[in-house]
Amino acid sequence: MNKLFVNQQIIVDKKTYDIQYLKQIELPANATRLVIVSFLPLKSTIPILKIAIQSIQKFTDSPYELWIVDNNSPQENLQWLIETENINIVLNKTQPHSQNLLHDASYSNGVALEIARQLVNQETVHFMALHQDIAVCKYGWLNYLISKFSHTIKAVGVRKDSTRIKDGILHVLGYIVDFQLIIKNNLSFLPKLPEFDTGDLLIVEIKKLGYDIFATPNTLWDSKLETYIPDNSVFKNISIDRSFDDDMQIFFLHLGRGVQKSQQKRKFKTLSVADWEQMMTKVINQDFSKDISNLSQKKTPFYKQILKILGGG
Repeated sequence: MNKLFVNQQIIVDKKTYDIQYLKQIELPANATRLVIVSFLPLKSTIPILKIAIQSIQKFTDSPYELWIVDNNSPQENLQWLIETENINIVLNKTQPHSQNLLHDASYSNGVALEIARQLVNQETVHFMALHQDIAVCKYGWLNYLISKFSHTIKAVGVRKDSTRIKDGILHVLGYIVDFQLIIKNNLSFLPKLPEFDTGDLLIVEIKKLGYDIFATPNTLWDSKLETYIPDNSVFKNISIDRSFDDDMQIFFLHLGRGVQKSQQKRKFKTLSVADWEQMMTKVINQDFSKDISNLSQKKTPFYKQILKILGGG
């Protein structure tokens, strides 16, 4: 490593993790901390994380610190990341293991977020957890999500799930939380499976404290949203999560099962990694943000209804 990394030990869940971290950007506490959990077992996984980083750097026009927390990927798959400017990098050199090996992936994600929780400025206002197979595609996306916070709403996300928890939680693939609420109440991102996956329990605890959550409409749980996408949009008729803002414009995308797809361990009906890379490279390299999601500006009764259902606490 040519850059000067700091060696440190961090304790998570009573286990010591050896990490190396590099801070290349440090902003005031009101700049949102965006934290991507990374795992790059093969070189074929690298484009997924690159797309996430490049899309954030392209379309984020409000102050932010981007943190990449990598969970013990092979060194040969990390050199490009180490050479990337304007990001903060954390290399976790201790492999996380849960008591149940079947839950290792979820536990590793939780550990990475807990490491980031300890490393970011402890006066941080907003902390966003992100999967590595995401992309943003509209200027102002972060401002939009932050605008949904209020004295009652303390967590905002791009997808609300109710498969594990009946009244719904925000999926950790993309949610922002009030960081000071985490600090004050010692909330944790760690999973407690099979009931709570990574980040679930934190949202449950926020709701127990009497606060609400907000989730944007997402095509995963409502296929009718597809009708709002223009026929000439690159995001039409593709099997990925697409999240909509108040103007019914797509601003956030999630490939889903990115690592598994890159390893070709099984066949997926959803978009391939190669297709994902091709599509998002085109979006990032050209300024499509004003037309790819040029959806209806009208807040129809249908929209108001789904916003109430998906965005309620």
